[in-house]
Amino acid sequence: MYEIDGVLYLSAASFARLLGRDPSRVKQLRVAGRFDGWCIKRGGRWLYRLDEAQAFARERGK
Repeated sequence: MYEIDGVLYLSAASFARLLGRDPSRVKQLRVAGRFDGWCIKRGGRWLYRLDEAQAFARERGK
């Protein structure tokens, strides 16, 4: 988990685990997340806002 400007973010692998998916399949979600404003790229890594990732997981029934 990473904190940037007071906001917590998950790595792609952590986001995949939250969803119960293979990390290699998170790329499809990244495209949607980037346009929704809750996915950012820092230091060559894609990071996902923890609160938005949790809401997304709840919507998916995980």
